[in-house]
Amino acid sequence: MKPSEQGRTLVVGVGNPIRGDDGAGIRVVRELEDELQRAKVDFVEVAAGGMPLAEQFRGYEHVLMIDALLGIDKGQVLEVNPEELTAEEGAYSVHSLDFKTSLGLLRSTYPGELPELKDIVIIGIGIDPDPNFSEELSSPVREAVEEAKELAVEKLAELGRGEKGGKEG
Repeated sequence: MKPSEQGRTLVVGVGNPIRGDDGAGIRVVRELEDELQRAKVDFVEVAAGGMPLAEQFRGYEHVLMIDALLGIDKGQVLEVNPEELTAEEGAYSVHSLDFKTSLGLLRSTYPGELPELKDIVIIGIGIDPDPNFSEELSSPVREAVEEAKELAVEKLAELGRGEKGGKEG
């Protein structure tokens, strides 16, 4: 990683904001971006998984990612350790993320430009398998967005990057 990029954190919201609950990760990121100071923290929304998602990680020391997850209760918020993911477990994501493969390929292409798995935090929000076409979140997922935001702020603080700033208002 280039010295000028050391210490930077990327907060990624993954999902499709017109697929109802699948947009939960993006909703969390939008709200965090409005509420937090952004010194050394960048925010991005991504609608794809795998390589397109992992390419966003280039140049960052830490990544905090929020995504909708299948296989857990609707509205449940869960921190997922990417070091423990297997390709099969990654398939539980709506976006079929396979971090180890994607990041491994990119690491060989861009040595030193991607965070280590230990520097990636994933926050998942449980959704139903087939979200509706809508820009609205269901009630349980709306509540989970608040819980996920609190967890994200906690994780950013642990990284020393997420001082609460808020907007003047």
